[in-house]
Amino acid sequence: MTGFTYNWYTALQIWVFLSVLYTLRAAQCSYRSQKFLTFHFTEFLWLLLILLFMPVIILLILILFTYRQFVCFLINIKYGKNFGGLLDGADIVHALETPRGSKLGALFILKYKKNSSISFYETFKNAVYTTNLVRCPKTRAILKKSLGYFYYLKNKVTLSECVRKITVTNSGEKVVDKSTFMKFLHESEDIPLPSDNSGLWDVFIGTHPIQWTTEITDENVDFYPILFRFHHSLFDGYHLIKTIFDNFSDHEFSHEVTGLRVLPNEVVTRRNTLVTFRNTFSRIKSCIRHLYIIIIAPWRFFMMTKALAKDCNILCGKKLSDEKLFGFKIEEHPFYIDIIKTAKRQFPGASFTDIILTAISMALTKHFKKVMYHYVTTSFIRKYNFRIRH
Repeated sequence: MTGFTYNWYTALQIWVFLSVLYTLRAAQCSYRSQKFLTFHFTEFLWLLLILLFMPVIILLILILFTYRQFVCFLINIKYGKNFGGLLDGADIVHALETPRGSKLGALFILKYKKNSSISFYETFKNAVYTTNLVRCPKTRAILKKSLGYFYYLKNKVTLSECVRKITVTNSGEKVVDKSTFMKFLHESEDIPLPSDNSGLWDVFIGTHPIQWTTEITDENVDFYPILFRFHHSLFDGYHLIKTIFDNFSDHEFSHEVTGLRVLPNEVVTRRNTLVTFRNTFSRIKSCIRHLYIIIIAPWRFFMMTKALAKDCNILCGKKLSDEKLFGFKIEEHPFYIDIIKTAKRQFPGASFTDIILTAISMALTKHFKKVMYHYVTTSFIRKYNFRIRH
């Protein structure tokens, strides 16, 4: 018993020594940076306390993980096959936001031939019903919360609930032009998602053509609006656009494989062994990388907190009012689109988004050169920047 107590006391001393050494190293590195010339003893004390109580923190994490598994087990027993699993990753952060903050939208204005035998609404509704989009289990699921955790319930929403019409505004005005459509777009923010706002998506399809441009470039087509709304746990903006184009595009690509050469069994066996070795090595590297992140995370968190604590700019002001302002400008002639296409041809590999963001960056640069504010503070960390995902 005496030997066990002695070993425990020695391990505790070593842990305290390493924690103090780690904190001093953080102080030394922060002192070398020009951004961190002033220190507060309480901040270093806080970092030291985090390190000293790291075993307790790890134990608490294990307890919370056990509780999460217990909650998952109870919900699974309650709902059985309809249980779609707990939210994980960044989806949890988006689920904690306000209903307005967790919803995203994507607006499309489509051309449709006049005097068609089938209305635009029926055409696009049938397209939604027959795409791979609706085969995803999440599109028919709802989001619920129990015992502190969000989870999915499958097969609780029908397609008829998710496909809606754009007809009139709340004041009874028919949506036939840009002004009435903007009213509807603003009012759509307060319309709940299907199943009492627990659904994850819906789509509003225009039933009447709208006057979208002042100049009539083609007398044989009308313009119809389509508004996709979705919860951030279902899609982000990029994956929504990609999913829509993959499902509603008219282009069909051929993936035929010709001249397939059959490899000998010995070569296949060697390649399978090599693939298995690479996968194992990748798992080991991933474990080491995550262990490194866990060890270095307190220091990095401290450095970021130190840098961003005294920010004073327009992005770090009062709490937002949760009110959205809509505005748009339509090109009657594709002047800027042609410029973007020209830039893409001159820079192979550049995407449409790269060109747009570069143009916005240049515009902001010119603006700040012309209009100098009293202070402009931008805090960032160059030397200590790190990423969890690779």
